[in-house]
Amino acid sequence: MKKLMVLFCVPLLMVACGKAPAERASEGNEVVAGYEAGQTVRFEFDEERLSCHIVAETPEAPLREAVGEWLCEVLGGYYEGDVSDLQQAVDFYGHAMTDTLRKELADIRPEAEVAFEATMEKAYETDAFVTYTYSTYYNLGGAHPTSSEEGATFRKSDGRRLTWDVIRRDRQYQFSQLLIAHLKDYFDMADDELMQALGEQAYFNPPLPRTPPMFFENGMVFVYQQYEIESYAMGMPGDTIGYDRIAPMLTTWARRLVGQ
Repeated sequence: MKKLMVLFCVPLLMVACGKAPAERASEGNEVVAGYEAGQTVRFEFDEERLSCHIVAETPEAPLREAVGEWLCEVLGGYYEGDVSDLQQAVDFYGHAMTDTLRKELADIRPEAEVAFEATMEKAYETDAFVTYTYSTYYNLGGAHPTSSEEGATFRKSDGRRLTWDVIRRDRQYQFSQLLIAHLKDYFDMADDELMQALGEQAYFNPPLPRTPPMFFENGMVFVYQQYEIESYAMGMPGDTIGYDRIAPMLTTWARRLVGQ
């Protein structure tokens, strides 16, 4: 888990330079639909034993719809309003989640608490693409809460969201072996230990993470969510694959997009 947090926090520090999103909003960003690019929109609700907080950083106007669609998908995927109006979308999901949490309170022990927190913010960008991260904390009063650390990279020219299609089809086996090598390092396991932990099928043919690849200054970040390939106790395995290793496996357009 510590390694994964470093993957997300370092790029964020590089872009934000220590400033909160609201502070960055005053530095000449474009005003669209009543709020500026880089400004945060938020939903906040707190009462005894229940809290719900959603915070999202507003993208630049050309990417407003593409990023809004993605945010609505990770928050549930059932919002039918204008996805480019992030405040309206965040309010919708905030109220829906608050109602869900309140219903959960009726079925758990009296002293337990329920909570949901979600944050979306810009983590890294170039002239050609921008990467957003999305993190959640979800507590339903059970044995332990669940969390997620994910994100998405968007091409600025048309808003295209990068998926695992960026890996060349004739390099997919090589990429699977690269994933195993990084997982070995993440878990600090020998080959036989990792095979026993993942199972033989996953070891020789590891599934691609549900979270799409994210591109930062030093390379491509991959991350598996909790329970995706291992137990809760193993956290969210992930790592940065340097451009020197991943570039030969990228499609031509993806390689050019990230400047390789």
